Amino acid sequence: MRVRLPVIATLLVLLSATAALVVLTGCSQRHHIEVQSDVCWDGIINEDQRVTECGNVSYKVTGKLKCVVLQKQNANGYLRVRIDSRAWTETTEAFGIVTVCQ
Repeated sequence: MRVRLPVIATLLVLLSATAALVVLTGCSQRHHIEVQSDVCWDGIINEDQRVTECGNVSYKVTGKLKCVVLQKQNANGYLRVRIDSRAWTETTEAFGIVTVCQ
C-alpha cells in the first residue's frame, strides 16, 4: 500500500501541533503548597477549592495561584503554611487563621 505525500504532510502537521501543545502545557505555572499542623484545619485554595485535613499535607497547583486561607478547628496547637518553599506563615491563636497570597 502506498501512502501519498499529502497524507504524510498532514500527519507531520498534526504531530507538530500535538508536540507544540505538549510543550505549551509544560510551561504552565506550578505551585507547591505545604501545610504543617498538629491539629485539624480547613480552608480554601484559590477562592474555590475547599480543603479539610488534619496534620501535615502538601498540594500541587497548576496554573495561577491567588491565595490560601486556612483555619484551625480548635483552640490548641499550631498551623503553618508556605507556598513554593517561601517563608512560613503561622498561627497558634485559638481557631487561628493563616492567609498566604502570591
